[in-house]
Amino acid sequence: MDITRRDFLKTVAAASFVPVVSGTSPASAWMVNRRNMWSPDRTSDEMLVRCDRLLAADPNNVLALVHRGQIPCIYIDPKLAWADLTKAISLEPVNPCCFYIRGVCFDNAQDLQNAISLLSMGGDVTGEAICSSSPDYYIWRGTEANELHYKSLRELGYAHQEHGRFHEAIATFKKAAQFEVISPENLETWANASFNVGSYCLAIVEYDRLIAIEPKAEFIRRRQECWAAIRRYQ
Repeated sequence: MDITRRDFLKTVAAASFVPVVSGTSPASAWMVNRRNMWSPDRTSDEMLVRCDRLLAADPNNVLALVHRGQIPCIYIDPKLAWADLTKAISLEPVNPCCFYIRGVCFDNAQDLQNAISLLSMGGDVTGEAICSSSPDYYIWRGTEANELHYKSLRELGYAHQEHGRFHEAIATFKKAAQFEVISPENLETWANASFNVGSYCLAIVEYDRLIAIEPKAEFIRRRQECWAAIRRYQ
């Protein structure tokens, strides 16, 4: 079965620990943070048993709720996963990490927008994603909170596209692109990768950036093909 770029990104994100970045926002009161919000193992029965044991002792263990909501054997029943992640949000209602996790797991645009709104409250929404030659890989320069803001924008773009809101997806990807520092050569690699896996809204934004640098016929043709593909879905 072919894996989409969206599925790939969710798999990579869920399997990764996010390193601490200097200048983090004060979140010491929250049980869930950027270092621990993704479960280290979303496939083993042992992790599920561990979460069950923790929640039996403390039904309000937010981290266990967040981790159990990601485990496939729970996620097979979306209602159970939604209940776990929703309870976690009710316990930490101003924690953008909780909204981000549920937003990614369920392609829920409102959750991702809530995360963005919470992350924007500080007023300092800056930083740079220094992009590499490998699509979707970057080094972040800035605060931890602002990186999550950037990631939330990209995930929100995917969620909009998933639900057929193509113009909203393009507008959101444009906002995310404002954080990206990337060479034209690498940008072309990213655009072609987006096109090849059907992330047409993101590809349009990336081809637009390329056309602004050099209006090659190939870029213009690919952009037109993206719009043609989107129209087929409408």
